[in-house]
This record gives sequence, structure tokens and C-alpha cells, in this order.
Amino acid sequence: KNAKTGKATTMKTDIQTKRAVLFQDEQTIAVAQSYGLWYQAYSSLRGLLDAHNPQYDHARRVLAAIGDRHGGKSVAQVALRWEVQQGHGVIPRSFDPAHLHENLAGVLDWALDDEAMAEIEALSVRAGEGAREEL
Repeated sequence: KNAKTGKATTMKTDIQTKRAVLFQDEQTIAVAQSYGLWYQAYSSLRGLLDAHNPQYDHARRVLAAIGDRHGGKSVAQVALRWEVQQGHGVIPRSFDPAHLHENLAGVLDWALDDEAMAEIEALSVRAGEGAREEL
């Protein structure tokens, strides 16, 4: 309880924003960490798995190659693992139970190497805000 008002108080423990491999919002993460907040990413796969979205072609190729090097992991599993490996929570949206299973079941039992992490970090277009509207 608040000592002055006697009312119950709550404290925010996390921050949740859209984040994906092309939009790596490091500034928000830094602010969250400076306040001791846990970072929760949602829409981490948005656009990435859409074969009709050419702005993600290069990212899909990079993530597929990383997945091949890490035991045949899917593009989605690589993207989600990258997020989880940084200590962030993820909310992969899907209405397809098979996609949900693939997304979540193959994320926690392996790790990306430093080279793969650097390759994914290099995909960000956040600095130029090139395709931010799509998110």
C-alpha cells in the first residue's frame, strides 16, 4: 500500500512492443532495462513468413541459412530463438495449431552461435525506418 494514500499500488514489471528481425528496437530495450523491466516482444514473425512480401526476402534467406546450420530449424524458429536468447519474451501470433507447435516446440532446446546472432542483428533496418509502416 502507498504510505500516504493507503491505496494499493502496482508496479509495472515489463514492457511489450512490436519487434522483429528487421525492426530491432534497441532503444526501447535499453530504456526498459534501465528501469528493471522485462522486455516482451510481440509480432516477432509479422511479415517475415509472407512469401509475397519482398522486403523480407533477404532476411528469410539469412534465417533459412542459419536454420540449416543449426540442425534444420525453420525461419520462424530461428527468429524466435534470437529473441528468446536475448532474454526477451515472445508472443508469436498464429491461429494454426501446427504453426504454434512448430514456433514454440523448436525454440528452447538449442542456441544460436555468436556468428548467427551477429548476422541477425545486421538485418535491422530500424535506423532508416525503411519499412516501419508494415509493422
